[in-house]
Amino acid sequence: MTLLTPLYAAIAAAIAIPTLLILYFLKLRRQDVEISSTLLWKKAIQDLQANAPFQRLRRNILLFLQLLALAAAILALGQPQFNAASLVGQRHVILIDRSASMATLDAGDGASPTSRLDAAKEAAASFVQGLREPGLIDRDAGDLAMVIAFDREAAVVQQFTGDKRKLEQAIRSITPSDGPSNLEPAVRLARAQAPKLFLPEDNLVIDGISDRWPISLQVFTDGRLPDADRATPGPSDTVVFHRLGKPDTGNLGVIALRADREFDDPSKVSVFAAIQNTFPDSKRIDVQLSVDGVPAGIKELTVPALTDNRGGTQGIAFPLSRSEGATIEVRLLQPAGTPGDPDAFSTDDRATLVIQPAKSLRLALVTPGNLLLRYALESLPQSGDPKVLSPAEYETALRSGQAFDFDVVVIDGTPIAWRDKKNTLPPGRFLVFNHLPNTIDPASLPQRPDPNAPPTPLGPVLIDRGPAGPSSVVSWRRDHRALRSVNLDTLDIFESRSIDIPQGSSAQSLAESTSGPIIVELASSESRALVVGFDPAASDWPQDLSFIIFLSYATDYLGTGGGWAVVRSSQPGLTVSDRLPDNASQLECSGPNGISVGAGLASDGSASFGPFPRVGIYTASWRGSPAPGDRSRNGRVERDFAVNLLDPLESDVRSAEQISLATQEASASQADAASVVRSLWPWLLLAALSLVVFEWYIYNRKVHV
Repeated sequence: MTLLTPLYAAIAAAIAIPTLLILYFLKLRRQDVEISSTLLWKKAIQDLQANAPFQRLRRNILLFLQLLALAAAILALGQPQFNAASLVGQRHVILIDRSASMATLDAGDGASPTSRLDAAKEAAASFVQGLREPGLIDRDAGDLAMVIAFDREAAVVQQFTGDKRKLEQAIRSITPSDGPSNLEPAVRLARAQAPKLFLPEDNLVIDGISDRWPISLQVFTDGRLPDADRATPGPSDTVVFHRLGKPDTGNLGVIALRADREFDDPSKVSVFAAIQNTFPDSKRIDVQLSVDGVPAGIKELTVPALTDNRGGTQGIAFPLSRSEGATIEVRLLQPAGTPGDPDAFSTDDRATLVIQPAKSLRLALVTPGNLLLRYALESLPQSGDPKVLSPAEYETALRSGQAFDFDVVVIDGTPIAWRDKKNTLPPGRFLVFNHLPNTIDPASLPQRPDPNAPPTPLGPVLIDRGPAGPSSVVSWRRDHRALRSVNLDTLDIFESRSIDIPQGSSAQSLAESTSGPIIVELASSESRALVVGFDPAASDWPQDLSFIIFLSYATDYLGTGGGWAVVRSSQPGLTVSDRLPDNASQLECSGPNGISVGAGLASDGSASFGPFPRVGIYTASWRGSPAPGDRSRNGRVERDFAVNLLDPLESDVRSAEQISLATQEASASQADAASVVRSLWPWLLLAALSLVVFEWYIYNRKVHV
């Protein structure tokens, strides 16, 4: 038991208790009165026998009751609290993981399975009930807490408050999501609440330097946090890991799904899926393929067991002949007649893709007269005859708005002026050869006074360092959609340019040569471009089949929405983009169970959707013209796309033993062992009142009897 205000109690006791005792030590002072006889005043004569002003303290039940009542009141003034466990600090940040793995059902001892998120909310609510309450006199003596929910991103659900009712309501209001779990944004958001010191003479703000208000981070999660080593609590902060779930929970789930149309025959589609097993033994599972809700095939698959703390994986492929668009689903089924472990995590048991119909891209080639690129583009199976424009014709089309009718614009060594901005790409999708757009002067880069400070965001910009001479490719992003199946090992470049990506630029290098980046991706809210920093004619690339493959994949990557290729698919917590007809308006997007997500339309006809909270099929609708594969309903055009988990780390639902942060480690503790703190002063005041009433009753009995 602890006293919040022991000094007040000590002062009150030093004054009140001696005062009460003195009242019982003092004798009555009576006035002298002459009377004729003392025969009837024997009691008074006994009182007059003592000469001192004080009398000996006698046994008196009234004094005993008054002392008990006074002791209870004085103790209540000290504001005692009973702690079942000691809490660190007065400010607590309750971090609740609501990611996909928190939907795992864990069976308790003889109880029905409960999701980890529900268990986390119950444990967090119990923790809130154990917070120290404000005192009767010192209102700042209580604990404060705030609630943060996190998955891929973090959000404040309740700011700092001592109101337990508000905190519990905030905890109960947290809804699950299907996104992955990232702890670093949650810790960063919590640290933003730390006190700040302002130095006016230096115009400087220093975060979290005060040790007077350390923050206690109460993390309720199953511990599967891939970015935990990047989370940096303050030096005086305490991290408590409330573990949910069991470390031996196994799971089978779909962790990858892809569909590709064949290069030579786009009507043929190959569907690839990867299955992960985190059980300690191998598992046999049936994998079913459905097309537009109709089963189209089923295969039996044996997935290897967990090895070296990593889940076993096995791939499977389904061939499909379909030139039209379709919704395909891969689902895991328990083989008939085989006993198996109950599925604790069902979110990753199925994955869905929306395949776009095989169609021709609308391509434009802006060139002074490069026949090599023209003939290469005409040979692509997914494109018709490209529209060939001179640089002047294309700039005229830009001013009239007709240039936005193309899915992809291929630019050959030509700077483009857009709205009086030289060498700046307009809205759209571009494949650029032998030219560096969006370049800036190195002298214009902002100077950072602190070299450890983060760079200033610059957007998708490059620095042109001039001719680089002969070079060869040393590495490239083989997992990028535009470069898969492209072999650059034997590529020799006779003449190239030296490209530099400044700090703060959002440009990404996709291929590195001996002279630096050679293929770069530039992306913004309005435009996306793949920039090849050399002329294909000044290399031996056109003599290799990989050049045509690159053109095919690059234009498909750009023309179908920045990476969706032949499918429309994304993951929870992300935003995606697609291209809509030019006259599209009143854009909306809704998902499973009526979920509404954000939808925006850019000036070049590209649309963005998201972020998506749950897996499932989402439908975008607008007023305007349909594109191939779209459907019309009730005066609106609709287009579907899929959102899937497809995350091997999130599908591994084994709870972790500890969280390793950047500055400390937090070992797992039982989530239901939250500290319970009870204030005793209201009960002591009630006891004091009861004793006073009882004393009054006894006094009246003695007076009237």
